[in-house]
Amino acid sequence: MKTVRHIVPGTVRRNPINFHIRDKYKRALGCLVMTCEAEFAIAREMHVDHLFAIHSREPGVYFVADVQATRSGSRFGKVYPQEYFASHVDRDKYVAERINEFRLRALR
Repeated sequence: MKTVRHIVPGTVRRNPINFHIRDKYKRALGCLVMTCEAEFAIAREMHVDHLFAIHSREPGVYFVADVQATRSGSRFGKVYPQEYFASHVDRDKYVAERINEFRLRALR
């Protein structure tokens, strides 16, 4: 394990998706997709005003995806962790799979 600094991204893109499906309580079902790029760098100095954590990933830029189920625009259910990818293509594939999974779950 390396001690690396997680550099918080400046811009997180939020994309709410409405499946146009309602549950028995008339709540709109969908999901919220949040994406960004994050950088991990080797920690050279420990300052209290910086966030440091122990990570096993190599330093570099990662493409981050966070996909959560929603009811009437609010998150609900299991909270899934953010996922980190080496390329935006891999991230986009993951996001598409998660959206499809949530859509199939909403149809039940």
